[in-house]
Amino acid sequence: MLDREIIEEKSKRAVFEKVPENIDEKEVIKSIVEKCGLENELIEEDIHRHPRQKSESNNKSRIIKIPFRTVKARNTFLKTYRKALKNLPNIPKFISARRDMTMSELSILYNLRSKAYAENQKCGQYKYVVNDLSIKELPNPKPFKTHT
Repeated sequence: MLDREIIEEKSKRAVFEKVPENIDEKEVIKSIVEKCGLENELIEEDIHRHPRQKSESNNKSRIIKIPFRTVKARNTFLKTYRKALKNLPNIPKFISARRDMTMSELSILYNLRSKAYAENQKCGQYKYVVNDLSIKELPNPKPFKTHT
């Protein structure tokens, strides 16, 4: 596949992170997409976890790729999914979403997340977040919690 085709394909996909492995991803995605009013834009048969096979050595949840028919639908989903989650009590609220990215973009994303985390540790507040490959400062920081 050509780079242009890969980028075109990725431009129509959202990605969910931190979705527990024991959840039926297709049902969860369908519920959220429906609450966003985008059920006709979802390409349901192409929803999948990535990588498709769970690694024995990695205990993190795999991402879920969510394909849409258009870039506009994907963007609408990314803007409205958080509100939809609030109306679905059986779905974890800690799920995060982003656009599907190329390997080079992912490298930048992970680097920026690491920097934001270090800055948050320094100031003892959840003050910096990464949004679409840039670090943003939150207007109302929250107490910083570390996971143990």
